[in-house]
Amino acid sequence: GPQADKTGPATRERLDGYRRAAEDAGFSWREVTVAVCARNDAAEAERVTATLPASAEPPDAIAAMSDQQARAARAARRAVPDDVAVTGWDDAAVAEQLGLTTVAQSLRAQGAAPGADAIAASPRAESQHQCP
Repeated sequence: GPQADKTGPATRERLDGYRRAAEDAGFSWREVTVAVCARNDAAEAERVTATLPASAEPPDAIAAMSDQQARAARAARRAVPDDVAVTGWDDAAVAEQLGLTTVAQSLRAQGAAPGADAIAASPRAESQHQCP
């Protein structure tokens, strides 16, 4: 939607993944409320999330773009997970402390994989790794 245009590439890709998962589960993406924060800021996420319970159809799930934002989702003043399911992203310590579901990602692995691919694709890959 129009709010997705205000996001960076990682957020757009995550939203696209959420969209595909929702559609695969039989939901119309047009019926999914998307609230976008301009940055990964707990205070902003708290302000945005606090407005959701008063909406015409309050969400029964929140897929936050970070664990910090998931933590802020508790500002909606609804019982987690009984009234609203909340998931975060990053596997930060706060997720474990609050018992939130989170998506773990290894930034090291994300950087190492393309680096290894680039080295393997190099025409000089064999000679660069051999001892004289």
